[in-house]
Amino acid sequence: MLKDNRGVTLIELLVTIAIVAILAAVAAPNIGPWMEKRKLNDASRNIVSSINLARNEAMNRNKTMDFVIYYKNDPLLYKLSVNKTTIGVIPDTALPKNVTISKVSGFTTSVTTTAIQFNSKGYAVKAGYIIVENPKAAKSNNKKKILINIGGAPTIE
Repeated sequence: MLKDNRGVTLIELLVTIAIVAILAAVAAPNIGPWMEKRKLNDASRNIVSSINLARNEAMNRNKTMDFVIYYKNDPLLYKLSVNKTTIGVIPDTALPKNVTISKVSGFTTSVTTTAIQFNSKGYAVKAGYIIVENPKAAKSNNKKKILINIGGAPTIE
């Protein structure tokens, strides 16, 4: 009569653990660039969301509204303001570690700030773009371009 074995042996368990460890070691180096790309995508979407909020606030308040990026801080901050007075619609928001704004074109810019202005109808006073970059992300996809057309709508390329 044959015995009915329903468990696993220690050797089978050790082989399974070894296979899982090898697969984890192969996958681990690929996680870093993926996480950095995710930070870049999240930061880009958050900036677009805040720009949309500035546009909506301009229409709701029937006033010119500024979306301001501050360069003197580390990390970079952005916030909303009316006539250079900060309003608490969104908290001061910092970009994640390694994510930077590498280029801005078309907007009112000084040494320490960039302001994207929206008039009371929600139109951008000037059209332009912002390039958000994470050099630690995969080289093929480490930049996002945020376009703001004269109609005020931001899009990510």
